[in-house]
Amino acid sequence: MPHHNLFLFVILFFGIIGSIIAQLPEALPDKAPQQAKIVLEQTHGPYLGFGIGIHPGDVIYETAFEELDLEFVRLEFGPLWYDLDELIPADASLDELYSFIAANYNGDAYNRLEGAQYTYRFLNDRDIKIVLIHFELPYHWRRDKATGLIEPQYIDDLARFYTAHLRFLRDNGVHIDYIELANEPDGNWNGHLPPESYVSLLKQCDHLFEANDLGHVQILGPGLAFLNLYNRLPPYMDALALGAHVHLDGWSTHTWDEVEFPEARPEYTFGVWQPFLNGIKESDPLRRKPILVTEYGSDVTRFGDRIYTSPRDQFTENLTDSWDYAIRVVANSITHLNRGANALILYRLSNAHWQKTGWGIIQPETPERYRKKPIYQAIYKLLSDLPLGAQILQPNWYTHDDPILLAVFHDEASQQLSLIAINWTDTDQSQTIQLPGAYRAVENRQLDAEGFITDEANISLDDDQLTLNLPANSMCRIELETNQTKPSDSPDS
Repeated sequence: MPHHNLFLFVILFFGIIGSIIAQLPEALPDKAPQQAKIVLEQTHGPYLGFGIGIHPGDVIYETAFEELDLEFVRLEFGPLWYDLDELIPADASLDELYSFIAANYNGDAYNRLEGAQYTYRFLNDRDIKIVLIHFELPYHWRRDKATGLIEPQYIDDLARFYTAHLRFLRDNGVHIDYIELANEPDGNWNGHLPPESYVSLLKQCDHLFEANDLGHVQILGPGLAFLNLYNRLPPYMDALALGAHVHLDGWSTHTWDEVEFPEARPEYTFGVWQPFLNGIKESDPLRRKPILVTEYGSDVTRFGDRIYTSPRDQFTENLTDSWDYAIRVVANSITHLNRGANALILYRLSNAHWQKTGWGIIQPETPERYRKKPIYQAIYKLLSDLPLGAQILQPNWYTHDDPILLAVFHDEASQQLSLIAINWTDTDQSQTIQLPGAYRAVENRQLDAEGFITDEANISLDDDQLTLNLPANSMCRIELETNQTKPSDSPDS
């Protein structure tokens, strides 16, 4: 998670700030209920699953992993590499770096490697894929604290270090599925890699991974902090479009663009996706690579007269404890999927005792017990157990400022539709949806502003027309099964 406050003092250019302010949407207009239409043939591609960022020790919360139906976790293995008494050596060979990692892996904990092995087995037994991240790039390879710039002469050292680390983990039974090469390389808080350095690192890592039997580790990138806040995205996408994109296995991004706008509505997030999509189109016009949002949440802290403390500033009793946060994170989830994301990884499962920020969706109370926040319940009831591989339908059924947001998934094998709908406003709202045929509801559930969960959302279904009637600040999940008889099910004539 970026420490944005360390960076924002640098952003004093009024032209940039002015352009940011200009992105803010106007007041939401009064809108009459409108009919939406679902078209099965128009899709973004397959849904690959939901994930969350964890600390390796979070596996003690076993029930959470089962209830949230996780497909991915994003985590860091090893000690704080930047904070060791012995610094990562420069100009070292792969074997020398391997030996350095082996000698220092446990760091100040005698059993860190054993813990990594246990965490891997726990995740592997549940078919949960690992996205590896090294949050902090080495301090001693940075030009200075203000810019955080990694000096160009250390890029090859960094590529060899990552390769040696992956080899060490593999040799000790820990197999990594994905890696991001830097946490938010556009910022200065974890170490800054300008576009040319990022591309150089990407090319070298891809080559070294292949040469060391690590070709199965898929590289995700560029993994910037924002979709386009401060207009920092285009230079990275331009650099990738010159040919380096072939070294990526998937596109990744974080979506913390709300940080400057504590009252932003969902349509703001909808809009800031466009530059990222434009950049992908230049490199990958047929969308052969998946898009993963590898870190997200919400920075909105003001909802009318309801104002909360940001999780950036307070460990507990902050925004994440509110139903408003649950509503906004689900709204952002729907928006990300509707804009083309194939998978979502929420920022943080739990609050570690040593952290000063409080983004976790559970609050540990004892080693065995934890409190589930409203956002946890919302994910459990709405986003878990969506059919993997289901097609994410393109949102041609509403405009981005509608009071009801809707995400639709089509499971081609079962012909079942899964709908997630959210009324993010403070007034009751209705929406009529034209279905692509005759359907019946086989399951529906609703969560309201008081956190009440019911198995009967207020819907009406008339053959191929579905009407949603959602109370203020509520969400629902509906499963629809086709009424049409498959040809193979028809009796012989």
